[in-house]
Amino acid sequence: MRKTHSGTIRATIRRNGTLDEFDVYFLLANGSKSVAWNATVGIFHELKGILKNLSGDSLVKAYAEGLINQILANWDEWHQEFLTYSGQISEQIFRPTLIKSSIWDECMFLQGSGFRNDVILRFQRWLDAVEQRHLHDLLNSQIEKAWQDKVVGKLDNLIVNSTTA
Repeated sequence: MRKTHSGTIRATIRRNGTLDEFDVYFLLANGSKSVAWNATVGIFHELKGILKNLSGDSLVKAYAEGLINQILANWDEWHQEFLTYSGQISEQIFRPTLIKSSIWDECMFLQGSGFRNDVILRFQRWLDAVEQRHLHDLLNSQIEKAWQDKVVGKLDNLIVNSTTA
């Protein structure tokens, strides 16, 4: 938002956050995706590295090469699915409340050289307000659930299916 032309911001405000050139909900989704990335990138790269190292071990090759290869073949895709979902769920959670918010009307009346910064400040206050805490809590729980479903659950299924086969 800091780099976006003030006219584009004003046009987005008139449309309650949705404009092809600048979409507030898209920014929220990217923010959530970025947080999910930062929270998980370490474990993704670390486990991938461990598995690659293990795949060179002769004992592991004899007993678990297929499993390790399957995990490595799916690992990046699972991570991407998780990140994509993290962005999508953010938009689904925040849009209904934000679109009906009075923030759009409040921002429409802002003017002057500090317009952009005033809009940013209002949005930060709106997002950080106690009234939105339940949205953040819901988002966090949905992202944690997505981690379990889209990553841990798939890994678990692969391990279970590999050991029962």
